Amino acid sequence: PVFVAPRRAGTTGTTAPARERSRDGEGGAPAAPRVPAAPFPDEADAESVDDDENPNARRAARASSNDSSNDSSEGPTTSLPTPGSLVALPEVPEAVGGAWRSLGRVRALGDGDPPDVTKDDASIRDAAERRAFKKEIVVLVANSRGRHLAANAIANLRSVGIEHYLLVTNTKEACEGMRRTRGSKSASGEAASWRVECAWTSFLLGHPRLATYGLTQGEERSDPFRLWWARFHLLERFVAFGYNPMYVDTDVSFRANPYPLLKGAFAKYSLIGQDETGHINGVNIGFVYAQNANVGRGAHWVLNETMARMFAILEHEPGPVKRWDGKVAAGAKEHLWDQHIYNDVLESAFFGREMRRRSGQRLIEENDGARRTWEKETMGYPMDEKSMSWDTAQVELRAEEVPRTATGAAMKLPPDARGRGSIVAREKPLVCYGATPQNTSVSSTPEYFLAAPPWFIGGWSGVAGDEGLQG
Repeated sequence: PVFVAPRRAGTTGTTAPARERSRDGEGGAPAAPRVPAAPFPDEADAESVDDDENPNARRAARASSNDSSNDSSEGPTTSLPTPGSLVALPEVPEAVGGAWRSLGRVRALGDGDPPDVTKDDASIRDAAERRAFKKEIVVLVANSRGRHLAANAIANLRSVGIEHYLLVTNTKEACEGMRRTRGSKSASGEAASWRVECAWTSFLLGHPRLATYGLTQGEERSDPFRLWWARFHLLERFVAFGYNPMYVDTDVSFRANPYPLLKGAFAKYSLIGQDETGHINGVNIGFVYAQNANVGRGAHWVLNETMARMFAILEHEPGPVKRWDGKVAAGAKEHLWDQHIYNDVLESAFFGREMRRRSGQRLIEENDGARRTWEKETMGYPMDEKSMSWDTAQVELRAEEVPRTATGAAMKLPPDARGRGSIVAREKPLVCYGATPQNTSVSSTPEYFLAAPPWFIGGWSGVAGDEGLQG
């Protein structure tokens, strides 16, 4: 886990006058320990500082250079970390996390080379057995350019008592960079170091159709197709093996441990996600959680069907899928976008019939209402507000299930829930189609999807829900 050190007011680099230290002692922030100047020391020489592509590195280098001539003219100095360097993580109070505190209660993935977690089912099972806590496991993915963000996400999880994570990178080298022990010596001389546990994935690596669909360029950008689909592959496999996986984007920030709520008021729901639009086909996949799902039904069917549709497009014969103009339906955020396909599968599960509204639209020319005509007249997909809205239900919420922050503050609930012991939940039964339980003893009662309320999963400005909870 990484805390990126901010620049201190009144300083120009890694040293500060003694009077800055005395101000800290009078109520300011505690002085940070000495740490390596480069966030990834072994990469400092391997990656040159490019003024155009890496202005932060340029500024840090300039500040470090300035420090060398900034000697004792202002008196004794104390070391401060360079902006962007690593700072040892603070201890997490014992009370944080409660019954769902997993710090120190999961196993490492091993001391050798980072494992290829998606090599086969045995590799996935082994990772789950090592990293899961009470059958819960949090999945994150990152490429080499996203390692700092991923490390901060892990530090954030740790701050609410969660260590049962599995970070998956796109290459073995990216994971090796994350796993190296770095840090500084504490006052007692002991190593104040940390480790990020991670694995890498070879999922779809070398697939001949990736280049055909223009999906190789994003490997180190913000559209890493292989990583996106590796997460769904892992979610589907973890559910099949009896685990409750949670996927979160690395820009998700937890303010409280969510499990008291997930295992209390929301225990009925087998699949949970974030609603972006207020309609049933506008689910964001930056947060996906599955629990207590029966293999072959409901939540597991959705995850399995999502993977099946991706492969059906990627390996379509004869030849790749074409758009209206005869060109290949290329692009990671077009016909093959996991968020389009996942929403199509959810709609299919809600209505009990095959639907491909979002991914199918990407094959239709976007002019003169052609997509809407295809959607409404050609395919006959529901369009009215009632059909596209969530069902609502009253869900009991006990006081002990309300998540609390590290300071003990309870999560703020909407006004209509305070003091009533219940909240309004937006939901849909997962009816599915063609889903056959592998376990014939499983009840025919449908599993449910929960569109998480905005007070539980807050979004950015413009996302559906209370404006006071946006941003």
